[in-house]
Formats: sequence, structure tokens, C-alpha cells
Amino acid sequence: MKKGFLILSMLISIFAKAQDGPTVVVFNSSSEKKAPEYWKKYNLVKFSIFEAFAGDFAFYYERVLSENFTAEIGFGPTLSNYASMLWNDNFTINDDNYEPLMGGSFALGARYYPYHAADEFYFAPEFKYKFYHNNLTYMNMLGQTEEMEESWQVAMGRITFGYCYFFDDNIFIDGSAGFGIGKVKMVSLDYDDVTGVPYAKEDDILAPRFQVGLKVGVAF
Repeated sequence: MKKGFLILSMLISIFAKAQDGPTVVVFNSSSEKKAPEYWKKYNLVKFSIFEAFAGDFAFYYERVLSENFTAEIGFGPTLSNYASMLWNDNFTINDDNYEPLMGGSFALGARYYPYHAADEFYFAPEFKYKFYHNNLTYMNMLGQTEEMEESWQVAMGRITFGYCYFFDDNIFIDGSAGFGIGKVKMVSLDYDDVTGVPYAKEDDILAPRFQVGLKVGVAF
């Protein structure tokens, strides 16, 4: 009798557990990783530090277009190309014969970010134009002082690879490196090899160009 009761109790217990169904585990949604706040920023304004050393004081505006694509435009004034002058043996900082004039620069590009727009690695086809000019005072064949306007301009298409890093929800840096082809036009003072007469020499060069950049900016 006791054995029969024990067997009956075991069967009832097994049947009751079978009616409970599968166990459902619920995760706390607050533990899930949230998207960073700067993903909600669609406008980025930045200043190019490395270009400033070359006398190009350009500001850039980048606009988020979709989850992975952005567009960027930049412009600003130019003065002397200080970086190039360091390699010119005939130039000194206190040269009274050299008067820099204000020029300008313009840039346009599209960016693709594999991870998320305006965050981490990106690939960008870009166009960049820069124009520099200055007045140069010199002596002619008669020993008289004259002035000539020299100029240097470049238009280039390039492919750029870079990385965008946010320090917080607003402040970021944008580092890049790129290569492309640039068409350089120059007008500079030169002297005839035979007569020694000064004249404006014009050069038109198509050459590969390599670029390294660093920008700092704010997103909003």
C-alpha cells in the first residue's frame, strides 16, 4: 500500500513539472550597451592644424548624410607657405623684399565610414585647391627697384584614409593621410641665363602629391 502511494506521488510530481513549460530568462535592458551620444550629432566643424603650418588657415564643415556616409566642405585664407620656405635657401624670415598677400583655399569631399558616420575609420575621395601669392621687390638691370607679383597654386584630386576619435560627446580629432595627383602653376622671378634680364617665369607641373592632416573640432 505504501509503495503504491509513493509511486503515485512521484508520477503526480513529474506531471506537474512538465506543465510548467520552458524557463524564460529576461535580461535587464539597462545592461545593454547604448549608442554613444555623439552619434546623434549631425554637424561637425573643425580646423586643420597641419595646414596652418603651410599658411592655409582652413575651416571645415562635415555633415552626416546617412548611417555610413558624410560630406565635407572646407575653405579659408592663405598667406605664405611657411613649410615650403624652410627648404628655400634664399629665403629669410626678415626678408624685406618679400610681401605676402592673402590668397584662399577650397576643399570638397565625400566620406564613407564602415563602422558609423563620423566615427572611427573612413575612406574619402577629395578635391583641394590652394592659391598663394606675394609681391617681390628686386633690382633691374639699371639698378632701379621694381616689384613683381609671384604666385603658386595647386588643384589636386586625392584619396584619403583617416580616423575620427571623440574625446567626449562633442570634442574630437580627425587624423588622415592621402595621396593623389596635383596640377601646380607657378609664376616666379627668374633671370635670363644669357642677358641676366629679370623676368616672370611660368611653370606648369603635373605631379603626385602626398598629404598628412590633423584636424580638431566640435560636433553639434
